[in-house]
Amino acid sequence: MSTLVGSAAHADQPVLVYEKILDHPYTQSWSTVYLGRISDNQHEVYLRGDGKIGDFFGVLYLDCDEPKYSRWEAQGGMIDTSEVPGQAIVGIRKTYCD
Repeated sequence: MSTLVGSAAHADQPVLVYEKILDHPYTQSWSTVYLGRISDNQHEVYLRGDGKIGDFFGVLYLDCDEPKYSRWEAQGGMIDTSEVPGQAIVGIRKTYCD
């Protein structure tokens, strides 16, 4: 496990950024924990996905000014970054960039 992912488990309370309702009673929730500010508009955010689709955890380097430079620094779980829904990323950007 990455040191970044390991340290995220001991950070602040998670913030729900997106929840997808699947066939009742199933959901897939996406929550973040703020890890820290790198510079003015660059942050590290821990993202956790839980639910019917599977579990995911990762650390996202978030560049608010230039989204194309945002990148995953660590990831793990049953599903990978390709299955993180766009709505979760939009929720992350609204939470930490606006």
